[in-house]
Amino acid sequence: MSRRKQVYTPQGGGFLEDDRQVLTEILAPLARPLSLLEFGPGQSTWFFLGLGDVKLVSLESDDAWYRAAVHEFRGVEHLELYRFENSPQLSIPEVDDRCFDVAFVDSPVGMPRRRIRLPGQVQLSRFNTLSYALERAPFAVLHDARRTAERRTLARLSSLGFCVEFHGTRRGLAVVRKGNS
Repeated sequence: MSRRKQVYTPQGGGFLEDDRQVLTEILAPLARPLSLLEFGPGQSTWFFLGLGDVKLVSLESDDAWYRAAVHEFRGVEHLELYRFENSPQLSIPEVDDRCFDVAFVDSPVGMPRRRIRLPGQVQLSRFNTLSYALERAPFAVLHDARRTAERRTLARLSSLGFCVEFHGTRRGLAVVRKGNS
């Protein structure tokens, strides 16, 4: 793990120390080995790999960020990295039939000026990736949950019967669980 770089900052929003602390607490009760689905490789990827006994699948929709991630994580064990097409209904053949213990959603880009607006999800951010993650894991953690469009996504999921638990880190983390689980 000594190859750790920071190619994702300052362009990326950053995965801060308080995010790491809260996420460590969230993941602590889970059995190992831990299978994890991640949308948005970067600093969080190094964090997850550093937990040990983790099998990580990380997905990226932006071609430039995907190429940077392939370079960044070249040869890293216990990591599968795939590119996906950002669309309202995701289909990712490498992942579609798999289940995970937990998912972490930090992609696609949620910044208001760079966010891609998808049909039926115009006022939302990361609704498609969070929905996809929740079909494959009992719960997902949304990064940057303080942003307005991410809050709308959480409200929409809550109205659909998902349980949303907000954690007040600087950037905001939200745990989203299926139904009453």
